[in-house]
Amino acid sequence: MRAVPVALAGVLALAMAVGLGLGIAIATRARPRELAVLRALGCTGRQLGASVHWHAVTVVGVGVAVGLPLGVAFGRLSYRAFAAGLGFFPKPDVSVVWILAIVAGAAGTGLSAAAVPAIRATRSATADALRQE
Repeated sequence: MRAVPVALAGVLALAMAVGLGLGIAIATRARPRELAVLRALGCTGRQLGASVHWHAVTVVGVGVAVGLPLGVAFGRLSYRAFAAGLGFFPKPDVSVVWILAIVAGAAGTGLSAAAVPAIRATRSATADALRQE
């Protein structure tokens, strides 16, 4: 039973990583014209890839900036309520090391989720995207 919460957290983290990767891929595919305009204005493939990576880092950064404080606050409140129901009142402890590990893991997940969409953005044909139909 001790492994069930950890396994559930792992499955949820994997689902969120896949969702982030799909979201970045869809957002990159939805804006081929904007990327082609950047290419026509002189951006290199490396700069287009950096644009996609920054998009992913921004999405992850906002998620961490909002979700981490709310998660810590909700976790503390729910743990206090649970412990009070059992008849004791411990002080919940939040580890700074775990918080830093979560931030680093989220940044790494965002960068790795943007790798394939960034490669596809650099290989897209500028003239095809800018052609009027």
